[in-house]
Amino acid sequence: MDKLQRGTKTKIFANGKVSWNIVLSIQFLKYLFGTRSATDDPVMLLWDNFSPHWTAEIVAYAAQKNSVLQHVPPGYTHCCQPADIVWNKPLKEATSGFWSDYLTDESAKMLARTRPRPTTNWYLMGPPFTYVGRHLTDIA
Repeated sequence: MDKLQRGTKTKIFANGKVSWNIVLSIQFLKYLFGTRSATDDPVMLLWDNFSPHWTAEIVAYAAQKNSVLQHVPPGYTHCCQPADIVWNKPLKEATSGFWSDYLTDESAKMLARTRPRPTTNWYLMGPPFTYVGRHLTDIA
């Protein structure tokens, strides 16, 4: 991840379990609001109902930084954040295409190895982080 962050000049929040959790939520808030104080003008962060966004620790940290956490119902973030349409929609569409292509390619490879008939159970694995990182760099 460090190499990818340096090479793309981006900040990546991730962990080895490939899931978002309270630790990542705190790191994200510290990255955004770490230099703020309780006397700064208030700012608002729009967050969905994802449980790691709404723990007591998260709410307390945001309050210390004079940051208001505002709940946005699922599916409505785009109404409040035009960036969701401008940036995230094309990113999600490109990523969806990437994922579809990856699954198609991996399925074809697996079928080619097990023809004429599969002799064992098999399953698809997700792409490695480096593969995903290169894809995200290519579409950025």
